[in-house]
Amino acid sequence: MDKIRNNISRLEQYNRDFQRALTNFSFDYLYPSCGADVARMLRALSRIYDVLANVSVALSDIARDSPANGLCLPCESEEVYIMITASELIVRIPNLVSKYSAFSRTHAAEYSSVFAAEVREKMAAADVSIDFTEKHITILGVYRDDARKIPDADNLDTKAIVDAITRYLPGGDDWEHCTFSNANIKSDRLKSGTYFIVSPSYQEPPSMTLLISRLEQQLGKH
Repeated sequence: MDKIRNNISRLEQYNRDFQRALTNFSFDYLYPSCGADVARMLRALSRIYDVLANVSVALSDIARDSPANGLCLPCESEEVYIMITASELIVRIPNLVSKYSAFSRTHAAEYSSVFAAEVREKMAAADVSIDFTEKHITILGVYRDDARKIPDADNLDTKAIVDAITRYLPGGDDWEHCTFSNANIKSDRLKSGTYFIVSPSYQEPPSMTLLISRLEQQLGKH
């Protein structure tokens, strides 16, 4: 985003230069300064074109490397969803990015921190209480059926979100109390996002097929 903001700032400056040159040209077109004003306008137009080209490239870079090949910037709080059932805690956030993508190398911290803050806030507000200390966390990335690019499940940048969830759970996420599994799927029956499912099956991960089926029944496209 810094690249885009810098280019927009340059664009605003060049637009002011252009408007100034255009004003001078409008009043002085019958005078000898006409040639110099035209040259200034052309230079300003050239600079504006260059900036627009750079902005276009920057947007293309983000779209290529962000989730599901779409521009996915931090969303509002309703995009973070928490559900507590008799046996599980389910947290869903918008799709996370690969730790190794160009987008993640420059924006991962700000991208994840927004959602982590929302998760902490909602976990605190929900006053989540589970009666098991040993737990398993399944991390499931759900993508649209027409998604063209899906990161490897083990490359998702999940640490900030896991920390935000487990700080409110007994035992936290240390090795003695927590195990993990992850997967990515395409689905038109679930809302796209990254799901964190906390269950009491510490030693044996829950069946992924049964887990997905339960999510479809409990949440669907909600």
